[in-house]
Amino acid sequence: MRRWRRRGPKIIELHYYVDPGHGWLKTTIETLEKYGISEKISGYSYREGDNVWLEEDSDAPKLINALRERGIAMKMHVHQRNTSSPIRRKPPYQMESMKDA
Repeated sequence: MRRWRRRGPKIIELHYYVDPGHGWLKTTIETLEKYGISEKISGYSYREGDNVWLEEDSDAPKLINALRERGIAMKMHVHQRNTSSPIRRKPPYQMESMKDA
């Protein structure tokens, strides 16, 4: 006999990085693909390997809205700097398929 265990609401932990001029929400390319928004991210976000830092004004809300639409709760960890963030020196977001074109 199988025992079913009720699962609670799904929660995803996100990291929000802020410097004196801007902010970015860190995620992965896998997460963007999973929620169908990888092709909707602008070049104002940054990507290095599998990590993506979503620009706070236009791209981060795309992920937040995709999660909310699916009933996924978010726990936000805020990392604030008083100087310019090294995120600004990362390569602009570009999907792998776009790089090869």
